[in-house]
Amino acid sequence: MELVNRFAVDASVEMAWKGLLDIPLVVDCLPGATLTETINATSYKGKIRVRLGPIVMEFTGALTLEISDDIQHVATINASWNETKNRGSATSVSRLTVTPTEGAGERTDVDVHTDVQLAGQVAQYGRGVGIIQAVGNELVRQFAQNLQTALSQLTQPKIEHQPASVNQPSAAASTRASTADTPRESLAGKRAKEISTLPLLWAMFKARVCMLFAKL
Repeated sequence: MELVNRFAVDASVEMAWKGLLDIPLVVDCLPGATLTETINATSYKGKIRVRLGPIVMEFTGALTLEISDDIQHVATINASWNETKNRGSATSVSRLTVTPTEGAGERTDVDVHTDVQLAGQVAQYGRGVGIIQAVGNELVRQFAQNLQTALSQLTQPKIEHQPASVNQPSAAASTRASTADTPRESLAGKRAKEISTLPLLWAMFKARVCMLFAKL
């Protein structure tokens, strides 16, 4: 199954490229995903939770980053996942391409082409209703929002600590912190614990009903 997505972020190509090559940052921006081990600079292990209706599935796996073209900003992320209760597995190859948005200044387009192969019960759950495509689209949408927040924080100027006046001590001065804290620290508590398909199924159902009545 091939998933094709595009999103834009308000950042330069170099900043967006830098963010996408930061796998811990990328994982932190993905709803339901957690990084569990850093093997080396390009190989990692992690887990991700997906809610398919009343069923919560947790996958553990490994992902590897390959930079295909550092000049044209093309990279590939290979991932393989196994469901922790032996309900299936998934492998994916995602090709990322970063290009400047035409006529938009400091804005960058990110194209994501993903080839997904599912096996076991996981494949059966998503068969016939387009749920995998819907989950993939929602995952990319939320990821884009989180990545935008992370990149915005990376580009914020730091506020240097200022010593309090000897004659007039200032509590604000003594507690002033940088506004450029690590993005993954601020995103961790905000991202969804898992991707849920319930709202996606409901949205698909309403869309089909509207199409049906439109034909009457």
